[in-house]
Amino acid sequence: IFFRAHRFYRLMSLAVAFLLACGLFMSVGALTLHQLDAADWDMNAGRPSLALKKHTFVGFQARGCGACQKMAPLYEEIAERWSDTEEPLEMAQIDVSPKTPRVTIKILHKIMGLPRMGFFPCDACATGPIWMKWGRPGEAKEHGPFNKTDDDMAPWNSEKDCDLTPLWSSDPTPVGTCIEEWIRKQITNLHMSCSCGTPQDRDEL
Repeated sequence: IFFRAHRFYRLMSLAVAFLLACGLFMSVGALTLHQLDAADWDMNAGRPSLALKKHTFVGFQARGCGACQKMAPLYEEIAERWSDTEEPLEMAQIDVSPKTPRVTIKILHKIMGLPRMGFFPCDACATGPIWMKWGRPGEAKEHGPFNKTDDDMAPWNSEKDCDLTPLWSSDPTPVGTCIEEWIRKQITNLHMSCSCGTPQDRDEL
């Protein structure tokens, strides 16, 4: 009986080790949705530190912003889908709620409405952030306030990159698809004139 129990526990240990190894292998290279803090932002350069070597998409959010909470899972899904690509991209989000150290970042970028999505090109591209234009049609305002923050108004845009109306439906997938295509478009446009990487990498290009 002792021998059988010993053998059983040994097999279980090997199985657990195998599963852990598989999980570690699958996680290597996966694109992570970074949760940024004030220390992760270069206030002088006006960008997240992640953008030094890679293009960085940032979703700005705040506590009490219902739309922001709906966006978070979409960002995670995009990050997961891009984990198998070799594109120089980082995905991140940051809480810029009032009375937090991070609200200075909101002030720096003059963000008046949330959620707000920005694309920060890598250092080699030497260009400022690209802001996504979004909004909901006028008739969609019946869905209620877009957040409960100190912002005065939502950035309703007549010419918008993405329509956030589906966030208030049972299927917000179209919003995530639009954001992902918008990110892809920015990378494609930037790669026509610049390439990310370390200074040494760029010298070799």
